[in-house]
Amino acid sequence: MENKKDEWSFKTSDPLTIPNILTYIRFILIIPFMILFLQERYVPSAICIALSGLRDCLDGLIALKFNQFSA
Repeated sequence: MENKKDEWSFKTSDPLTIPNILTYIRFILIIPFMILFLQERYVPSAICIALSGLRDCLDGLIALKFNQFSA
């Protein structure tokens, strides 16, 4: 018998947490990175990757601070 705590549920507010929004922005940064990288503009593409990494760190810190975790 499954415990109710272990059951996954989706709330409409889940995708709109700050850590999730930062993750969406990180996914969107893939597009300019690929364009810049394929145009051999390596410094701006490296800046895109660095911004993506910083957003990842910020995402984790905000999730910890506000106790917002995905199942």
